[in-house]
Amino acid sequence: MVFAGHTVKVFHRGQTKADLPTTVTYLQGNRQDIHQYQSQIEAFAPDVILDMIPYTAADAQTVLNTITGTCSRIVAISSQDVYRARDVIWGLETDIVDSTPLTESSPLRSQLYPYQNAPQRPLGVPSNYDKILVERTYLNAADMAVTLLRLPMVYGPGDPLHRFYAYLHRMDSKRPVIVLDARLAQWQSSYGYVENIDWGIALAVMQNPESESTTSHRIYNLSELHPLSEKERLNLLAQSANWPGQILAAMPDQLPPDRLIPFNFQQDWTTDSSLIRQELGYQEPVSITTALERTLHWERQNPPTDIQNSASAMVLLDPEIEDRVVAAFSH
Repeated sequence: MVFAGHTVKVFHRGQTKADLPTTVTYLQGNRQDIHQYQSQIEAFAPDVILDMIPYTAADAQTVLNTITGTCSRIVAISSQDVYRARDVIWGLETDIVDSTPLTESSPLRSQLYPYQNAPQRPLGVPSNYDKILVERTYLNAADMAVTLLRLPMVYGPGDPLHRFYAYLHRMDSKRPVIVLDARLAQWQSSYGYVENIDWGIALAVMQNPESESTTSHRIYNLSELHPLSEKERLNLLAQSANWPGQILAAMPDQLPPDRLIPFNFQQDWTTDSSLIRQELGYQEPVSITTALERTLHWERQNPPTDIQNSASAMVLLDPEIEDRVVAAFSH
């Protein structure tokens, strides 16, 4: 955005460093206390606010209380976990499978707070996390133009979930075979490489809300154009990692019962990103091949302290069990 001639100010906690242009200025503090910086925000007089981490309705309302009267346009980051398909996968909705790819008008979850009772919450989100309530809060704000971006699973350098590391570790350990549950192998889900997602966010921020192709409220899915199955993505990872091994899809009855993944894999989790492509001209600047190469390079340089912290670890068998499954196939 800076290179497009815009003036940017970043409000952040100061816990991480980013390589940003020298013209970017900063406010440092916690978002819960953003109202304390209202005078500085008014002095900056932003045309648009980008809210990157609204986890709760209170997060969104605090921002609105701070900027109302100062700024009349906001872009907020949401998630594809707002869709009912998420709860179908988790078994919280039964006797239904939603059509995919999901569009911006696909059914949303009927149950709120998706991680309230989860034993572990991703990225330490609070128990009252819910992007549905974030969206409602922003969309119901008076005299505020709102753009919501529903993001997929985001991977690439800096990924705190190390989504592909467990796969990469098996490949770099020269395991000859990686066994996947056959249901997972054919399951499709939407991803986005971090630089491509960044570009989509930038386009949404820089769009002209007065143009004919936009209205005061817009919701966009932001994801890859062509979703892949887990096996297809793993094959691309193997090519990028120069791994010559085999990916074996095993039927559930060929796997230990206690290692079956308790998800409904009849429900894919793919989103249709055609709207943001049509209205904002979004196209990925980084190809999937380059994206995976950059991701694997970063993962090798920045392995997680515990391999179980990799999001892909949960779908892999222990090596000893995997060897027994592979041996059974050879008989």
